[in-house]
Amino acid sequence: MHQVINKSVDLSCGQLHDLCIEDFGSDNLFKYIYQRSRQLIRLRLENCFVCCYNYKSQDYDQWMITLKGLIQMLRNLPLLEELELPYTRIFGKAIEIVGRCCPHLKSFTLNQRRYYYTRNPTCDKQDLAIAKSMPGLRHLQLFGNRMTFTGLMAILNNCHHLEYLDLRQCYGLCRTLEDGPDLETKLPQQIKHVRFPRDSTEDYEFDDIVYASDGHINRSS
Repeated sequence: MHQVINKSVDLSCGQLHDLCIEDFGSDNLFKYIYQRSRQLIRLRLENCFVCCYNYKSQDYDQWMITLKGLIQMLRNLPLLEELELPYTRIFGKAIEIVGRCCPHLKSFTLNQRRYYYTRNPTCDKQDLAIAKSMPGLRHLQLFGNRMTFTGLMAILNNCHHLEYLDLRQCYGLCRTLEDGPDLETKLPQQIKHVRFPRDSTEDYEFDDIVYASDGHINRSS
């Protein structure tokens, strides 16, 4: 697969604007891309794993994506406006660094597979990082995110240009939306298009299966 990507990059002659990498990747591949394709506007890394740890192995950059490698790539894509990380594992601090590397970012996707039961059913680290480092966003999709009211308000208070916000399967917000302030009325007044946690997933391009820790699988309605 690396050879296929390399060939596509070569054939583009430096004019590649849109790139999707799925289920694989490495620091070496990223280096090959950004050295030849600095015109990239949209990048999607689907179902990839970004390693945040340092390994003693000297060849780790040949077979895995590290946070260092991802950051190096993003720093060399000055025109990047859209970054999609569906089902790609990346942590809060790393997201903040990514945001700082992409000052022109207008669209960000960070979709997750939602678990009904986990040791930490709610967490705002990713959302606080987005709010802190991506103030220019117009489009934000956080399908299956574990955010609470705190994370949501941080985004709303810092990302003033948002036109689209997808909160489907962000079930940590359900009680807030049902019992708290009338956000379902107020949010559309601030943002043109809002998808709420229990909204239909019929038009969602990935699987919408909700997993449970006991092995049972439930599909959202």
